[in-house]
Amino acid sequence: MPLVRRLSRVSFVCGWLAFLALGNGCKGNDPVAVAPTYTRSTAVEFAVRNGSTINPTGLPGVFDLSQDQAMLEFALDFPATDHVEVDVSVFDFIHGSNDTAGTFKVAVYAGNGLANASDYNAGIYLGQYALDVGELKDFKLDVTTFVAALRGSEATHIGLRFYASTMGQLSLQPNAELVAGP
Repeated sequence: MPLVRRLSRVSFVCGWLAFLALGNGCKGNDPVAVAPTYTRSTAVEFAVRNGSTINPTGLPGVFDLSQDQAMLEFALDFPATDHVEVDVSVFDFIHGSNDTAGTFKVAVYAGNGLANASDYNAGIYLGQYALDVGELKDFKLDVTTFVAALRGSEATHIGLRFYASTMGQLSLQPNAELVAGP
């Protein structure tokens, strides 16, 4: 009898493993199924001064309080997902001795993957973010709702515009990524 019990247990476990291995347990929204994550680097990164001059400082990610705005654009060449964020690092590299912690704003717009001066002042307000003097800080910007809306308009890229710093000059670091997934 002990041999029969052992064989019975082994066949039961093997049956369940076969059921899962054949994918029968991983259909639809099954929590066992792992949805893929998509990562995209910037398609284009640029700055615009006063709505007319592209990359006036020679550094594409520089922006400030009054005249320079920095833009990032990412391709929307991945399937629809539950969550989309842009991971970006911002550095306060020119500041005055009287500066304290400051802020900057971000807007989201339908991009085309090209550096266009017309992207100056484009977009819908996403949020305002804080940064300490001399700080290099990473931000995770949730753009899920905006990506869904852009897909409905058949846009090919999502653009982010960084502007209105209350500090000297800020710089986007060249490691920005769009991450889409569950």
